[in-house]
Amino acid sequence: MVGREALERFREAGESSGVGGEKRGLLFASEVRRQQLEELFDQLSEEMHEAADWITPIVNTKVEAADRLEAETKIRIEATSSADARKMLWIAGLATALGALFAVAITIQITRPLRHMMGLLGLVADEDPTERIATWPGARDEVNLMAESVNAIADHKHGLIRWWKEEHGLSEAS
Repeated sequence: MVGREALERFREAGESSGVGGEKRGLLFASEVRRQQLEELFDQLSEEMHEAADWITPIVNTKVEAADRLEAETKIRIEATSSADARKMLWIAGLATALGALFAVAITIQITRPLRHMMGLLGLVADEDPTERIATWPGARDEVNLMAESVNAIADHKHGLIRWWKEEHGLSEAS
């Protein structure tokens, strides 16, 4: 409640000030209202402090739980990230190894017929070869086309040698 002593002092000050009765009543009423609002403000402030004191432990508990959850999630993400990084490293290594294996296989497939052609060209230069390089009919790659050309050269040389031996009366055995 509004302090009676304070109101009494305010009334006495108003009477001695020379302010008229009606104005003095209004001033007195506004002072009463001001003191009531001040008391209400004090009461609300106290209730707010009580509410804050009541809610603070609840909020602190929730914050601590959220902090624990965040720490657990961070640990779980770091573990998952590390595992994923290891998986990706293994996959990259495996892909590199497979790529190297395929490169070696393709190189062997290309160089084997080329080596065979080199050997046959050496025979064409030095003697009459009967051996031919395997080709794939209808294939349009460069190695197959070269093999067909080397086989044609070997066939022509063989035909030329046979013709020359027949013209000079030499037998096939000589």
